[in-house]
Parts: sequence; C-alpha cells; structure tokens
Amino acid sequence: MTSGGRQRRDGSAKRVQLTSGDHGGPKDKKKNRRKTTSPSGTAARAAVLREVNRFRQAIQDAEQRRTARQSSQAQDPPVPPGTEPGPQGRAAPPPAKEA
Repeated sequence: MTSGGRQRRDGSAKRVQLTSGDHGGPKDKKKNRRKTTSPSGTAARAAVLREVNRFRQAIQDAEQRRTARQSSQAQDPPVPPGTEPGPQGRAAPPPAKEA
C-alpha cells in the first residue's frame, strides 16, 4: 500500500481522492457550446432583399448580354453556304462541282 504523497512502483503519482463522489476532478466535462446569434427581423429581411436584388441584377445582365449578342450577329454579313467553320474551326472544303 502507498501513502498519500508517495509514488507507485510504475512511476505514476497517486491521486488523492477529493470526495466520495469526485475522483480526480473534471475529466469528462464537455465545454459549453458557443451561442450563435441570429440576425434580428429587420437584418434578416435586409439580407433577403439583398439576395433578391443580386438575383434580379444577374438576370438583367444576362438579358443585356443576350441582346448584345443578337445585335452583333445581325450586323455581321451572312456566311455563304459551304464556308462555315468545321468542327476544328477551319473552313469546310468547297462543295464538289457536278459535271
């Protein structure tokens, strides 16, 4: 048997029993979770409105790009048939003339 302040044979110090219900202090206590704060009603509404405005702006930008693309295609002269770029980006060979 070992007394209060002595070490055991294996080198580990003997822990003193604090009370009948507590043997060695808090080992398994979980830390308290941090509480997350939720935004107030007005802040949440403002966040939703910002998202809606961002979505509307994205739609408007896409529409502008589409109309610009269509107007630029209308200004380009039409490509004669048989000279459209092929799959590699090169012009297709001219059509064979029939005799």
